[in-house]
Order: sequence, then C-alpha cells, then structure tokens
Amino acid sequence: MFSAVWSCIFASLAINNIKAQTEPIPFEFNEPDIPDWVPFNTDPFDSHKFLTDNIVLLWTIGVDGDDNKTRFGVASQSEGYLALGFSDTGSMKGAHIAMGRQGDSGFEFQAMLAEGFVQPQEIEDSDIVFVEGAQEGGATGFIFDKTNRVDCVSILSDVRLDGQIFIYAWSDSNDFTKHDDDKRGQKVVVLQGTRMFEDGIDFDFGDDKTFDVIAPKLEVPAVETSYCYSLHKVPEDADTIYVTGDYAEVEEGSLIHHFIVYACVGELPFSDEDKETLLNESVCDTGMGQCTALVAGWAPGNKGSAYPSNSGFPIGKGVDIEYMMLEVHYDNRDLLEGVEEHGGMHLKYTTEPREVEFGIFSTGEPSPGSRPWEIPADTKDHLQEFECPADCTVAGLDEEVTIVVSNYHMHERGSRMGASIVRDGEEIEFIPYIKNFDFNFQPNIPTRTTLRPGDRVITRCWYDTTGSDEPVPAGIGSTEEMCNLFMFYYPKKPLISCGTVKRPEDPEDEDSELVDDVLCYRWDSLDELTMGLNPADLMGDYEPMVREDSCPASLQDTVGDGSSAGTVLSITSVLVMMVVLLEMLL
Repeated sequence: MFSAVWSCIFASLAINNIKAQTEPIPFEFNEPDIPDWVPFNTDPFDSHKFLTDNIVLLWTIGVDGDDNKTRFGVASQSEGYLALGFSDTGSMKGAHIAMGRQGDSGFEFQAMLAEGFVQPQEIEDSDIVFVEGAQEGGATGFIFDKTNRVDCVSILSDVRLDGQIFIYAWSDSNDFTKHDDDKRGQKVVVLQGTRMFEDGIDFDFGDDKTFDVIAPKLEVPAVETSYCYSLHKVPEDADTIYVTGDYAEVEEGSLIHHFIVYACVGELPFSDEDKETLLNESVCDTGMGQCTALVAGWAPGNKGSAYPSNSGFPIGKGVDIEYMMLEVHYDNRDLLEGVEEHGGMHLKYTTEPREVEFGIFSTGEPSPGSRPWEIPADTKDHLQEFECPADCTVAGLDEEVTIVVSNYHMHERGSRMGASIVRDGEEIEFIPYIKNFDFNFQPNIPTRTTLRPGDRVITRCWYDTTGSDEPVPAGIGSTEEMCNLFMFYYPKKPLISCGTVKRPEDPEDEDSELVDDVLCYRWDSLDELTMGLNPADLMGDYEPMVREDSCPASLQDTVGDGSSAGTVLSITSVLVMMVVLLEMLL
C-alpha cells in the first residue's frame, strides 16, 4: 500500500503504551554575565543571550508602554561593522537587517532588507528605529527598537518572541569588505517564555549513546530522482530505549535532497531475502519504502533536534519497533555518473525511561501525487490550500496536546507558507507564518500552541513560477512541488497524518473518476480511516480570525510589493556594504 509517495511525508508515530505524562522540563542555560566591554548602558535590559563568545544580544519587551515593540542591544568584541538580521528561516532571503559601524563623522546606522540573494537595500521608513551606538574600547554596539508584529502583507519581519532566528556578521574593519567565513552565523533565541526544543547538531547529549543510521556507500543512479533504502537494527541495550535527539551526517556538495528515519512498527513487511539485502546495502527501489512512522529527518538547513531532559521518543522491542528504515532521496538532475555517496542520521538515545513521550503530526498534502494539482506557468503567487478536518483530530486525539516545533517543507518554487487552527467554527490561531521560504534553509521553528480533538488544521502554500514556460506539477521529485507541515508535540497519541486528496471513485479501478476525499491516518489503523469521509460534510465554513492590524487570517494578500513597508532607497555610498551583507550565511 505504501510506496515512495510517502517519501517527503513525515507520517505520525504513536504507540499504545502511553504512560502517565508530565510537562517537559524546559531547557535552561546559564548565560555568562553581560561583559564590561559592551559600549552602552546595559542596565535597562531585562534579558541577554550570547550569539557567539564575542557577540551578546540584549532585549526588553515593551518600549514606552507599547508591548508590540522590543528594544534590542547588540555588541561585538571587535572594532569593525556589526550586522544583526531577523530571518524567517536562517536565510538572508527576506531578512530585515540592522547594521552599525564607525564612520568618519561618527557612528553610522542603517536598517536594510535582503529581498533575496541580491544586494540588500536600505529602507527609509523601516520599523527598526535607531536609539544609540558606539565603537570604543575594542567593541562595537548599538541599540534599536523594532515592532514585534507587523502587517502580514508588509515586507518587514515579525519578531518571533517564541523563537526568533537571528543571522549575524561582524568584522575587525569598518571598511565594508567581505567578512571572514568564521565571522557570520545564525542562532535561534527564545525572547519570551521557555524553550522546549534545541538543535541537535551542537547539543551536548552527555552520556547518551549513539545509534548510527547511516546508509552504506553506493553509486548514485544516473537518473534525476532516486529513493534508496536501508534497514538498521535497533540497539538492544534494553527492551525500550528512548531517542533523545538527532543530527545528520551529510557531505558538503552532496546530491542528497533529504533523509528520513522511519520506524518499522510490528512485523517487517519484507521477505527474509529482502530483509537481509536491506541490512547490508542500499536498495534504490521505491517498493522498499514500506516503513512509514517517522522518527527523525533532515533537509537542507535543518540542524537536528534535542528533546528536553525528561522527554524522548520510545523505540525497541518493548514498543514493537525492532528495526529502522533509512530513506535517502538523491537529486541528480544533471544525470551524473560514478558519484559515490553515503550519509544518514545519528540518533542519540538513553535506556533511562523518559516521563514525557513526544509524537509527530504531519498535515498539508498527506500523500504527494494522490491529489493531482499543478502550479500555473509564470505565476508569482499561486496558492494551494489543504485541510485536516475535525473528524481526523477526533480520531487521533483523546485530549489536548501541545505543539513545540513546526517544520515546513516545499521545494524550490515554494515562496511562503502558513497554517492556522480552526476551533468551534472560528480560526483561532496561526502556526508560524513563513513569509520567505527558502528550500536551502528548512529549520525546526519553535512553536507554542495547542491542538484539541475536533480542531481543524488549514495549511497554505504559495509558489512562484515566474519565468517558467510550463506548469509545475505536484510530485516527489525535486523539480516538482509539495506542501507539508510537520509538528512535534506532547504527549504522544495515536495521532494522525491527514489532509485533503483526490482518489479514484472506485478504489479497485485506478482509472475511474477522481473525487475529493480525506486521508486520515493512525499508526495502528491505517486502512480504517482512509475512505468514506465526505469532505463536503467535514470541511464546512468557518469564521476567519482577523488580527488587530486587520490582517486577513487567510494571509492571501501578496507579500513583498512594498505597499505597506516603505520606500526602498538606492544609495551608492553603501554599495560595498550591501555586498558584505550578501555574503551573510552564503
């Protein structure tokens, strides 16, 4: 039943041994004291975080009684320019950037916008408002105010208080030449509340062990799209072990589009011969993709995950999961021959039981290709909308769960993406809205919202096919498109992967007329909820939520035309500085 159409779908995994749950223990970091070298008064700031050993960020939410503004201070232990950007994904695309340096006649400050991987330009009436700055005592620093929530049709960036992705760059010179590669970076900072999720790649997992789910080396097939699979035995340190985090191993310049680690629940769906083959080599055959319960994954720009200290994801014989399947999608559109690659995921684990068990819920387009759609040629802002109806959340949940991370996935034509929750007929809350999607930067985005039985989830993807002569179809290849939203939540339930699709009217006749349907999956009853749900009954009207800024909840207005953001200036004197900003995170 399952094949490579599930390749980019992070299907849900929930095991029926739910234990007494408690709350995850938030991550706590003991930040060093604010250093004396910061060249401005730090007393008015409530919080601070080191972005690197020599860059410190300070902030206070609320400016002069306005809770929709935050005052930021940033300082680097260097005698050159300093730049701090607000980014949706960690990319420069759409980043709103504050830049400071010492000029000939005093300290100079500019607010700029990177509309893409082109020269950033100064914005005359940016919502970034300079307060003060200085370069002295071997340090550069400045203070500015920024609006937390801007109009959704603005080209400017929101401040995500639950978890803002900052990009930054600095130099030892005030001449705006290219900075060194080791003088730039990105970091997620929780500005308000607690952090329930960390990046796995740099996390200190202490004494946790490592389960290496690495594909055997193979010669990549000389075809555009290949899905290759290998099987991996779960460590037997205990009947049940708990995955505490993960990170990827992928070579620079690789042809790898993504990794997914699936749990094989119950009896393996392979012959003994296929099992032995999969345990010893990678098999590039989509028919081998028979395990569908997501445990971990990687796409470009993702830094892995680390669960809170009392939390984890159970696998092993005790929960009927004795094998993992690694899926590797190779994107070889140049049809290269003789390219050898390997890679995969490192799963960190412990044998110590964890009080809180996490699950993963996937929605949007639940099965690529099952709902035929395409994006018109040469179109700037095409919308595709998918819904997970209320009956599906009733089927998969018996109580409210808390979502702590969102991850969006489209391909190269994806331009922006968002989702919202409809409860009792009203659209009540946005899941983080990405104004500037970048395929090469697909991070885990801190999220703080709840999902209840009976809620509906509406996922919206926008695409830009400007310059294309042909429509872009939906599908599993990198040059085709997808629309997927993945949410990490607790406590883990038999939660579903669901969404709206097209299917043959007669399931036994694939050539019969296509009709609307809802796919609604639990790990333990994949077939029972797939058919017979009438979208006309499940997807009724609802009252859209309207934000205080009168932003339509559907977010369907075109973003990026600058109509509500201010005038973009062309200033020759900062041309070199713009080139420097272009190098941030490239």
